[in-house]
Amino acid sequence: MWPWINAIPATLQRWATGILAVLALVGGAFLVGRKKGSEDTQQKADAIRANENAAAMDNALAAAKERSDAELEAVNLPSGRAADRLRDEWSREDR
Repeated sequence: MWPWINAIPATLQRWATGILAVLALVGGAFLVGRKKGSEDTQQKADAIRANENAAAMDNALAAAKERSDAELEAVNLPSGRAADRLRDEWSREDR
């Protein structure tokens, strides 16, 4: 098949075959480790993203509740009192 291989001494052929086998094993171990590490990183990123989404939903719910409470309070105030309260409590002091 490859006539030049017959010109290489048998001892050197065995050494070359052994070195190639070791390199193949090291390369395979590297690729397996890299894949496992990438899967672990992806799982951690997914968990962090899920926690961030849950926190964002909690914040959105709290903001919606606060707005609802403020609207209900404003509706229940006597006529004109809501504008007075906004002016008194939320406006800047004159300088």
